Amino acid sequence: RGPHCRAAIRSRAAAPGRVVPDDADGESELHPIYVTGYGIGADPIFANGVKLINDSCENVVFQGIEFAGGFTALSGANLLLDNVHFRNIEIEAVNVQNVDGFTLRNAEVLDTIRKGTSDGSDYWAPMDNRRSGVFISKSDGLLLEHLLIDHSGWAEGYDYNMSADYG
Repeated sequence: RGPHCRAAIRSRAAAPGRVVPDDADGESELHPIYVTGYGIGADPIFANGVKLINDSCENVVFQGIEFAGGFTALSGANLLLDNVHFRNIEIEAVNVQNVDGFTLRNAEVLDTIRKGTSDGSDYWAPMDNRRSGVFISKSDGLLLEHLLIDHSGWAEGYDYNMSADYG
C-alpha cells in the first residue's frame, strides 16, 4: 500500500453494510479506493448491495466481493469489479448507466430471476417483469472479461412456445 492508497477492507467473516458512499472518489485511476476482504474464508457479502445512485463515483475497485443485493451505478467513471459474485438476485444483478470506464471481469452472475409477476397477477408484463443479469446503458469504455451469466431473466417452468403477450 502506497501513501496514496485509500481502502475499505472488510474481514471475510463480516457482513458489511454500506461501504462506499455515492460520491466516493479515488485520487486517480492509479490510486483508486480499493474495496476488498482479508483473511481466510468466503468472500465478504454485501447483503444490501451497492447503490451508487445520487452522485458520481470515480476511481473505485471492488475485488473479491459477493453482492447479494446487486450493484448499481447511475453515473461515474473508472469503476472496476473483479472476482465478484452475484447469486439469487430478484433485481438486475449489475445495473450500470452513464459510467465512463467500467470493467466487469472474473465474475459470476447466477440465478437473476423474478419468481412471479410484479403485481401478483397471471399477466406477465414484459416491461414491468423483466430481469437481466447485466444491464449497461449510455456508458463508454466498457470491458466484460471472463464473465459467466447463467439462469438470467426467466424462472423455472418458462415455456418459450408460449405467447409473447403472456410470457
